[in-house]
Amino acid sequence: MKKGKLVLVPTPLDEERPLRSEVRELFLSEVEAIFVFEEPKLAYARWVRVWGLPRERMSHFYFLNEHNEKAKSEIIAELVAKMRDEGATVYLMSDGGLPAFCDPGRLLVRACHQEGIGVSATPFENSVVLALALSGFDHDEFLFAGFLPAKNLDARAKKLQQLLREKRTVILMDTPYRLKQLCEEVRAAAIASGVWGIKNRRYCLAMDLNMSKEELLMGEVSSMREQKEKREFILVLEGMNEKNSGR
Repeated sequence: MKKGKLVLVPTPLDEERPLRSEVRELFLSEVEAIFVFEEPKLAYARWVRVWGLPRERMSHFYFLNEHNEKAKSEIIAELVAKMRDEGATVYLMSDGGLPAFCDPGRLLVRACHQEGIGVSATPFENSVVLALALSGFDHDEFLFAGFLPAKNLDARAKKLQQLLREKRTVILMDTPYRLKQLCEEVRAAAIASGVWGIKNRRYCLAMDLNMSKEELLMGEVSSMREQKEKREFILVLEGMNEKNSGR
């Protein structure tokens, strides 16, 4: 089975600002790629007038926005099918900023993860926000918890138990040499909780973002994989809404 990929493309906030040069060159080289935008009028204007890209590529445009994303499930299904069955590359953009972060695209990202289709992004300088967008998790509200206490293991365990019970999506980070430790701690704490809503809480472990070794691992926290290497990482724990919390 062929599998393409979904690529998030951060878009300049200023409508008159050009694309990053490496992104523009990438678009020029991708003859058969599919491009997903929010609004047709702005997309067409920027594509030709501001970004100087070939007009004929417009035949590969799709549109998803806050008004039609949920209703346009058939568009999402079609895009996923093209990636899965035809090996297509789909570039997702918003009117400005990082797509799928407080912007349309999250449902498309989630659908790709469900189908085992790879999701990545062109260069973006904020790894925390990028990991959240790549996860596809709901983030109407989220908690950036930062680093757990490093030296006091009791305080560290207590804080982790508290965060595992947090209903909002939670973002954790730490130094590369504590990646293995944190994964072990999260898995152990989830299993020890004995609460199904915590044990089956989903995670996204985003490692080496925007690097050649970039990798996203997803699953339930009670089954979190052991990590032996030291890697830059962000850990995102999906929010516990009523459906997945068992309450």
